[in-house]
Amino acid sequence: MVIKILFSHITISYKYNPFHTNENWNVQERFTTIDLDKVSQIPKTYLQKTWNLRQYSLKVSLFNIFPTAVRDCGNCTFSHTPEYNHYDCNCTYKGRDWLVLKNLATFMNFTPHIVSEIISTDVSQSIFHLTTRSSEIAFNERYMKHYGNNFVEFTMPAFYTRRIVVIVPKARIIPIWTVIWQYFSGYFWIYFIFAFVASTISWYMLRRPNENVSHFSTAFDMLAVFITMSLNIITRVVSSSQRILLMCCLFSSLIIMCCFQSSLLEVVSNPHFYPEINTLTQLDEANLPIITLDSSLVDTFNESDSMINLVHKVQYIKTITSDELIHQMISFRNVSMLTSLKEAVWYLGKYHNLLHIVGEYPREYFVSYLIVRGSPYATRIHNLLGKMVAGGLVRKWDHDTEYSLKLEAMRNKIHVTLVDQPTTLFSFYNLLFSFPVLAAGISISFLCFLIELISRLQFTCFIQIEIT
Repeated sequence: MVIKILFSHITISYKYNPFHTNENWNVQERFTTIDLDKVSQIPKTYLQKTWNLRQYSLKVSLFNIFPTAVRDCGNCTFSHTPEYNHYDCNCTYKGRDWLVLKNLATFMNFTPHIVSEIISTDVSQSIFHLTTRSSEIAFNERYMKHYGNNFVEFTMPAFYTRRIVVIVPKARIIPIWTVIWQYFSGYFWIYFIFAFVASTISWYMLRRPNENVSHFSTAFDMLAVFITMSLNIITRVVSSSQRILLMCCLFSSLIIMCCFQSSLLEVVSNPHFYPEINTLTQLDEANLPIITLDSSLVDTFNESDSMINLVHKVQYIKTITSDELIHQMISFRNVSMLTSLKEAVWYLGKYHNLLHIVGEYPREYFVSYLIVRGSPYATRIHNLLGKMVAGGLVRKWDHDTEYSLKLEAMRNKIHVTLVDQPTTLFSFYNLLFSFPVLAAGISISFLCFLIELISRLQFTCFIQIEIT
């Protein structure tokens, strides 16, 4: 702005620059004299006027949102009270959003006056700050969608896209004794039983002409052969037909037991789980409430007829933290969480082997920053952000942050001990099947013993009656 002041026959022109100083707020300091011949050199466009803000204190909002803008105050406690100044506490930030803000401040030459969150870090708070002009730019990435407010717009270009996914509790561990039987199909067990019965009958028919044997002893002997147990009858076999049958049975049982023992080793080494929830249809059938901590994700399922059943299951809760929600999900297995894929990967690294990401994702958004519509800084910010995105700096900062966060997640890995989760390799639940089998064997053997005892007593009484 040029102002002409006439003193007698002298004309003095002044140029007003609101960004001339940042330390002295005296209006007189912002007026500088200018030669009328150089009036054409005065910046006329917003891009030219905001090229150098001369350390102007620009109000920007930057909330503590993981993982793109993480506030770090060291040993100092951060407060949202008006009299608190986080610069006294040497607070800084980590993450891609902070790096973008810092580089924009360097190139545009302004001092960022950070406006922190007061109530929550939700997008509604960012829009409120922009609407009330508490800040000029919101430097937290937001999903590019219509928020029902025409007072704000998005910076351009968009960085990239964010997938919206659902986190569910990981499926329960299958007991070891159940996994062993599941390694072999039903057809195998049919063939195995058929081969065992046929071999038992053949073995009985081959031994019956030469010796007096019972059906039970023959079946037990053949079972011992099939599970590769040592038998004394093998060395006493003299018939060639019996030797051929035993040789074939031992060879086939050797193959079966090798497969069985190798599967047993794999079962003990690696835990096995029931089928996971990998589709939105399975998520609907699981009937789990879908909790989100971001109000902008409430309408994720609204525009799809195939996901209409999931619309009423989405709930926005702002009075709970993400860690509290994850702990409830792991402990009670009665909720699921709707969030971005980037945050979901972090949670999977932090809570190892306790969470699962549903394979189908309902939506994918472009992400960018919010700015006041018609802001004089928009053109310059669009220009610089375009160069950062085209040069790959934004993606590099994001990948560097993601790598450091993965390392931090591995270092801060949390092992949640559940009531029904075994803390040792073998628990009573894994060995539970062996005790009923042992009890059944003892009961049957005791019952057979009673039958044999009663039969012997009856036979003895019958002999005594015959003698008398």
